[in-house]
Amino acid sequence: MKVNGKEIKPIFIIGHGRSGTTFTGRVFNQHPEIYATIEEKSWFQPFAEIAFNPNKNLKKVPELIHKQKRHLKRKCNRPVWVDKTHPLVLLREIVEEYYPEALLIHILRNPFDTYCSMIRHKGVMTWFKRYGEVFGKGGNTFLGTDENLENRYHLLTDVQKIAYRWRSWVERGLKWEKESDNVLTINYENMIQNPRKTFMCATKFLGIKSPPKWLEWISENIRINSINRYKNDMTKSNLNEMNIILQDFLNKYEQLQQYARVLEIT
Repeated sequence: MKVNGKEIKPIFIIGHGRSGTTFTGRVFNQHPEIYATIEEKSWFQPFAEIAFNPNKNLKKVPELIHKQKRHLKRKCNRPVWVDKTHPLVLLREIVEEYYPEALLIHILRNPFDTYCSMIRHKGVMTWFKRYGEVFGKGGNTFLGTDENLENRYHLLTDVQKIAYRWRSWVERGLKWEKESDNVLTINYENMIQNPRKTFMCATKFLGIKSPPKWLEWISENIRINSINRYKNDMTKSNLNEMNIILQDFLNKYEQLQQYARVLEIT
């Protein structure tokens, strides 16, 4: 992708909300070769609205792409652009149409820890209250519903709603990785427990260097207490409720095997 006559490599950080995508964006923002945009106000929320209700909002895409490229012409003076607009995990067709050369970092996090983070975030939880805007069309990928689930959605607990949504988003990300060489999936837990190895692997995938000072910054800013919060914050009943929905799905993918063992070690 050319910006002001120079070749710029576009990279997108995608994944379910509250999974560490913002932290990943901040890490790359410290890299000397990277210009990063993290939930840029000009396009982050509009893309989230498109992912939530594409039937209503898809027409806004060309305008948003124009805003991105205009922003880069004014601001980007580095060879790599990393954008953290994580709902793009649900908008693969748009990314591949407008940025066919883009590389993607897909972040996975323990669904039980994701729940613990989501339940405290009023903005994230608001999406569930808007189900009436999108139901009646055979299912909604953003909320993780199908036609049958829509009929009883109002009876679901927050734990169940989060489980269905997490499964939907993660499935889209893993499917994208399976079908494309342009996607790298990173487990959040691996990122926190072994940051140097994880980000050296990521930069190799992206085709950029891993400067020692950058790796030092990462190690100094890791919060180890951000993993396994579910052990203190979720009841056994909550864990069972979520596991009923996710168990088969967690056992289906190699990247999710570590999460399938949560109940065994709790």
